Amino acid sequence: MMKFAVKVAVLGVILCCLNGCATLFGNKNRQVRITSVPNGASVYLDGSEIGKTPQMITVNDPMNPPQIRCSKPGYYSRYLTPQTKFQTIGLLNLFNLGGFIIDYITGDMKSVPSALNFTLSKRSR
Repeated sequence: MMKFAVKVAVLGVILCCLNGCATLFGNKNRQVRITSVPNGASVYLDGSEIGKTPQMITVNDPMNPPQIRCSKPGYYSRYLTPQTKFQTIGLLNLFNLGGFIIDYITGDMKSVPSALNFTLSKRSR
């Protein structure tokens, strides 16, 4: 019976090391709503046009977020990069190096904002 308990305990430790805290319990939403003033501006993700505002984008790699540009004729273009932030639940990984590595690789160590608003300035004539 003692050998079984030791095996279960070892298996539990191994499983804990294979999971990151932010991967398990953190905010996994990577959708960002892009809006603009004025509405209907073209949205570019890393240089490629993807549509017009309002637009939903997915940040696939929060560790390296894309550059987003909004432009509309008669207005100056505006560039933004979503400001990611460290998920504090990841601090529990201080006790688990394997979990830290998993959270980093999956990108779950950081969260992305749920919305970005671009206010475009009108060009003078």
